[in-house]
Amino acid sequence: MSPDESQISCYCLIPHRSQHSLLARRAGEGYQCPSVRLPKLRLDFFLDYVPAIRQELRRETSLEVTVLRHLQDWDDVQVCVLEVHSDCDGLPAGYFWLDDQEEIAWADELSAQAWQVWKSALPTEDASMLAPWEHAGWFAEAALWVQSRLHEAGYALIGPIEQLKGAWSWSSLLKAETDTGTVYFKADYQRPPQEAAVVLKLAERWPLNVPQILASWPERGWMLMPDFGGMSLETLKTSDYLSAVSQFAQIQRSTASNLRDWKRLGCPDMTPHTLLRLTERLLADTDVLCGGKDGLSLKEATELELKLPQIKQMLNRLACSALPSTISNEDFRAGNAAVRDGVCLFYDWSGTAMTHPLFGINYFLNRMVRTHSEDRFRWRNDLEDTQRRELASVFLSEWADDTKWGQLVAEFWLCRRLCPLYEAVRCYCDLPFVGTVSPWGAGTLRNIPYSLRSLIAALDYRPKKLTLDRVSSTAH
Repeated sequence: MSPDESQISCYCLIPHRSQHSLLARRAGEGYQCPSVRLPKLRLDFFLDYVPAIRQELRRETSLEVTVLRHLQDWDDVQVCVLEVHSDCDGLPAGYFWLDDQEEIAWADELSAQAWQVWKSALPTEDASMLAPWEHAGWFAEAALWVQSRLHEAGYALIGPIEQLKGAWSWSSLLKAETDTGTVYFKADYQRPPQEAAVVLKLAERWPLNVPQILASWPERGWMLMPDFGGMSLETLKTSDYLSAVSQFAQIQRSTASNLRDWKRLGCPDMTPHTLLRLTERLLADTDVLCGGKDGLSLKEATELELKLPQIKQMLNRLACSALPSTISNEDFRAGNAAVRDGVCLFYDWSGTAMTHPLFGINYFLNRMVRTHSEDRFRWRNDLEDTQRRELASVFLSEWADDTKWGQLVAEFWLCRRLCPLYEAVRCYCDLPFVGTVSPWGAGTLRNIPYSLRSLIAALDYRPKKLTLDRVSSTAH
């Protein structure tokens, strides 16, 4: 990869399997920490860089590694720690295992800083705040479980089990090739509900719309799935989007009659009354609200407090809705949907909650790729483009028998304006499970005041409420 193609650098701390030495390469009179240069991705989530990091390090060092933890985010420079799974001998020329207890003569400032970040984290790191897959030894245990379950299911491995995503708090994804196709292993984070339990429950009614599970270990949040194929909804045309949001609304509607079952699975209550209580709790938590350089200013916190009666009024209106509460996939977006044979399959159900059904469609619309010059704020408040208005109309039409159309549209706009609040509260509820030390946890914390600033602006803004027309079920 040539330097002009690379936009980020990742410095990689790679301890020897004995844990007493660290991999380095000779650079003049000193040493450098191994690093890779990678093209910046559109969404720029570190977990999506994991395969490229592993591939580049395999090419450079001949070592088989997995990425354990993301330690530091310095804009276009990242720092991570890895685990070695192959023989540590036979390194390429220029690479050495150095005693990590001694002062190392680093040849560049970034290598020295990366090493210092790692050394500083070791004695202070709270192991309870690390995800299971961020601990050395977890990958080997998970790989053994995958091998055993595949053997029981009659699948034969024809290649190694590879790490696809990891180094963050929410999940770990592994991939393997078998004699009957690709399979995926996913481990979910610790916040209830466990995704495997949600998918298995949905499969009772909607088996074609959720991933097939070959094996699961719900207590550990583990599940094994065959590749479900199809094409990502993101790459398809508007008609496929229309069918997808219609199908998702039908799935949501079907869950309204058995919310007790979803509560027993651990789906958190994010219905309007509970959302209000959580909002009041968040506004009283000044450490989260105003702490750090990204926290709200006193003026912003005061402004938000003054808007609390307006927020209460809006949430109380939603609480009186004729629409039933349902479950909602908290990451419902085109990137988590695939279409095969005209049927849309929805995946990534971790974090599923019970809530007002119109929050989910607004999340979906907000996560669509902007196709023209609207700024981010207007994109998330208005619906000036024809495609998203059509999607909203189709989704709402699935609920049109529950209430008057005008009331339905009014609740849609209420949810739209309250989306930043929903996001802030969701992140607040995530903090006990992701911590605030890792870059991902710190980003979750920063997202709270960011979302609340967006809420203040949204409550002051009057969106262009363009016409949303009811659509017959045969029209899409």
